[in-house]
Amino acid sequence: IIIFRMLRKVRLAMQSLKETMQPITDPSLLRNNEIGELAHSFNQMTADLSAAYCALKKAKEDAERASEAKSDFFANM
Repeated sequence: IIIFRMLRKVRLAMQSLKETMQPITDPSLLRNNEIGELAHSFNQMTADLSAAYCALKKAKEDAERASEAKSDFFANM
């Protein structure tokens, strides 16, 4: 029964993670055991995805600025 409770907590934490992209903070899930390792792995994955999203957003903004500069250049020629 205890394992089912923990798995339910993990499932609910994953659902919250999916909706909010906020790391898992529940102390009962961050213990030094297999469930804790799983929670820490998901937190690391969330951090990595957030960093990748920020990098992609910056690259998109840079590309849009370069496209605008190119358009302005050709418009002035």
